[in-house]
Parts: sequence; C-alpha cells; structure tokens
Amino acid sequence: MIPLTALALVFGVQLGLYKLGIIPETTKKINAVHMFIIIVSQAGIFLTLVMLLQAKLGFKYFGLGDEITGKDLIFGFAGLIIVNIFSSIFLNLTGTVPDQFKGFSPELLRNNIFLFMFTVALLGPIYEEVIFRGFILGMLVPEQETLNNNSPIKKNLPAILFTSLIFMLAHFDNLIENYYIGLPLFLLGMYFSFITIYKKGIMLGILLHISQNFLAGIMMLYQAKQL
Repeated sequence: MIPLTALALVFGVQLGLYKLGIIPETTKKINAVHMFIIIVSQAGIFLTLVMLLQAKLGFKYFGLGDEITGKDLIFGFAGLIIVNIFSSIFLNLTGTVPDQFKGFSPELLRNNIFLFMFTVALLGPIYEEVIFRGFILGMLVPEQETLNNNSPIKKNLPAILFTSLIFMLAHFDNLIENYYIGLPLFLLGMYFSFITIYKKGIMLGILLHISQNFLAGIMMLYQAKQL
C-alpha cells in the first residue's frame, strides 16, 4: 500500500505537470523563470498531497532530526565527496558525462543568475528532501523507536533502496537524455537516506543537498561564461 502510494504520488504529479506543459519536452530549452515555476508547482502539489495523506491516513514523517555537530558536517561532506568522485569516475568511464546545457542555453543562465541559483541550490534541495526522505522514507521505515538500535541502516535497507529508486525515477527528464545518470542519482538518494536515518531527520541531508546543488550551479554558471 505505502510503496504504491509513493509511486502514484511521484509519477502522478510529474505526469500531470508534463501533460499541462509546465514540465516541457526534453528537447525544449527553458529559462530560469520557467525552472522556478516547475519547482514551485511540484513542491506545492507534492506538499499539499503529503499533508492530506498524512492527515487522512496517519502516515508519519521525519522531522528535522537531532542536533547537527561539527563532526556530522565533516563526515557528511566527506561522504558526499566520495559519492561524487565515484559518480564522476563512472560517467567518465562510460563516456556519458552529461551535457550541462542540454536544457539551458548559456544566455538563459547568465540573464537570470539569482533566480537560477535560488531555484537550483535552495528550493529544489529543500522540497526534494522533504518529499523523498521526510515523507516517503518516513512512511517506509519502522517506528522511530527502532532507529535507536545498533544497526538502523541495515534494518531499513529495503526502505532506503526503494526511496532511492523513486528519487532516481522522479528525475525522468535527466534519465531520458542520459540513462547512465541514473546510477549517480540513485547513489545520492541512498546517501541522503543514510544521513536521514542516522540523524533521525532531514536537516543534515538538506544542508548537504544544498551544498551539492550550489556547487553544481556555480560550475554551470562558470561554464556559461566561457561560452
């Protein structure tokens, strides 16, 4: 029931936005304003459905979690670097490094820098962590008390794998252009799920996800200036 609900939630919203033309065809270039509209539309619909489901069916969800320490940040960023290094090696070995400007033109980025960064580096990470790790992962893991045992990651591995798969498939526009990007997306989903269960909440995952997207956005803007 819960996995089917999660699947229906993610793909129902994505398909609806695609049919309405809010999410464009993958061959169409979009600007930062359009991207902002896409993210806000997704977040608004997702969060509304989440609140309705939670109130109606009593699904639990992850809150912000335990206090974040300096050690958490150090190991969190170290793990994120390792995931990115592995993903970069994999994409280079397959010869399918994504074209950063497949859906954008350099001009579109340069003309809307603030809105682009605000959308990519802040709105996107927050709403994705709330939906995928806060809500969907929160539905699938056992009660919060079981997270205090000695092997919470191992015990919740099926939930982590399923949530990561949903996270990967939800980026279907990226997968259509380059299906090899699926593995890096899946690994990121697993890593953020590990972090969420380890800290019993989504706050650290949000910070790491924001950092991930911020650096990616900066790299895109730098490349845009060279073109």
